[in-house]
Amino acid sequence: MSRKERRRNFSEARVEADTDKIVAGTHKIVFMTHYSRDMDRFRSFYQVAVKNNRNIVITPKTAYLLSKLGEDKHLKLPNPLKDKHIRVYYKRKRSGKYDDADYCAWERTFMDRMVNAEFVHKHQSKLVMDLDFCQFAELIDIKPEPDSVFIHSMNEPFSEEDLARARFCTTGSTTSTCTSTNFTPPDT
Repeated sequence: MSRKERRRNFSEARVEADTDKIVAGTHKIVFMTHYSRDMDRFRSFYQVAVKNNRNIVITPKTAYLLSKLGEDKHLKLPNPLKDKHIRVYYKRKRSGKYDDADYCAWERTFMDRMVNAEFVHKHQSKLVMDLDFCQFAELIDIKPEPDSVFIHSMNEPFSEEDLARARFCTTGSTTSTCTSTNFTPPDT
């Protein structure tokens, strides 16, 4: 018996519109995940966050990537050091106290934009958080409210590393607990 593929590909405009409906329809935090190098998808999520009067929380790696790619004005990406809608999430490292010395030099660049689990927990209704798979354990400290939203928005993999991650995701998760812009959207 063959299994029918449930995923569908949508235009970036459709992804943005569907995501906007989801974010506008909740007062809870919205977590999202996408391929870290997909700056079109990031831009869509960023625009939805801004449109809904929310800040977007990103990792230091994403902030670094944005700062470098932002040098190309044709890409029209926000500057994580200057954009008031961007916050950078720092998890505890060595000392457990968010000390500058705990982070690499490139990570320290964005510490003026720093938020942590306590901040995210207190401001859930005003945030969209770009959460990669390596950060899922941070949910323990963030303590999202019940019925918070998770958007699993993945395009086709780009590399062997992405393929391995995709295999993990398809075998280790259920779609009933998350909303995805790549699966058939709920009736609207």
